[in-house]
Amino acid sequence: MQLDWTIPIGTVILLGVQFIVGIIAIVRGFAAIEKSIDTRFNAMTLKLNTFQEGDLRELKTSVQRLEQGADEWTKALRERTHELATDVNVLKLKVDRLERPERWHRRHDDPEKDSTVG
Repeated sequence: MQLDWTIPIGTVILLGVQFIVGIIAIVRGFAAIEKSIDTRFNAMTLKLNTFQEGDLRELKTSVQRLEQGADEWTKALRERTHELATDVNVLKLKVDRLERPERWHRRHDDPEKDSTVG
């Protein structure tokens, strides 16, 4: 038994062309998938950057409003803080007067007290 290994030239050319077309199709498919992935990641990156920049602008605006006292709440808080600071200072002065009365009460025979009367 003898095998004939002769292949017509047309078949070889057809197989070669199909192989090349298949390789080109695979490369184009991978390129399309890669482009699709890049497009999606670019869109996600753009959304994240826009989201972060918007948040930063909003935060900056809020901080500026607080620093400038533009909010009614900030103004009320600042006024209340000043009132409380004044009250604390008055209480510290009263405690100091109670703890060290000799510094704050003048004696009856103090000449400076007599000079202020009159």
